[in-house]
Amino acid sequence: MTTADCPNLSAFVDGGLPPEDQDGFRAHLASCEVCWVRLHELLQVDVLGRMAFAEEAEVREAASAPWPQP
Repeated sequence: MTTADCPNLSAFVDGGLPPEDQDGFRAHLASCEVCWVRLHELLQVDVLGRMAFAEEAEVREAASAPWPQP
């Protein structure tokens, strides 16, 4: 199976897979190495994206702070 054959993968990662389909999809992941590996990759990208966004927000906040007065 390829990830193109598994449209539930993105929905599962994004939290958009209906609750009644989640157990079945988890069972699929247990038997499909391709989807399991792709899931791991998608989760890594998600975490890295969240980290980058958080760092960017901190930089913007620091850059917009007023300069201290002597």
